[in-house]
Amino acid sequence: MPAAPPIKQALGLPENAKLVRELLAGNSSLSRTVLAKELCCRLTLRDAKGDWQIATAARALREMEKPGLVRLPLPAHPGPRTWSASRLPRAVARPKGVPERLEEVQGLKLVEVTTPEGLRMWNELMLSEHPLRACRLVGRQLRYLVASDHGWLGGIGFGSAALFSGEPG
Repeated sequence: MPAAPPIKQALGLPENAKLVRELLAGNSSLSRTVLAKELCCRLTLRDAKGDWQIATAARALREMEKPGLVRLPLPAHPGPRTWSASRLPRAVARPKGVPERLEEVQGLKLVEVTTPEGLRMWNELMLSEHPLRACRLVGRQLRYLVASDHGWLGGIGFGSAALFSGEPG
């Protein structure tokens, strides 16, 4: 099965560029995100896992706008975006009586972060203990809290690696 062309190339095809212009002309209240979602549905723009490529389609649309191929609606949130981690109203309690040797730690386990409260605890630990403080994970993510009978010992996070497109950013 031949590989699908990259989204930027797919949207650059004359028939797809025409579709973008028609969608924009037909609905003046269309947001950039809704446009990207609609294009993903109509052109079946999915990644290898089957997820819609909304962010990549939105980026390709912005690239189409630069040379004047299309005119997109104004961004919903103009200007630089800021981010701040959701936090607990208090610091995470320090663990008590933690032995120096790992094999002596009682009840050691990894707890997957799946709730908003767990995410706030994970964020709080990262903000207070990690040398990079407020760095964000990108792409798909997994977070775990390190628990024990002594208390919360820390957190571990994994983010997907960024793909290199071969073009300078």
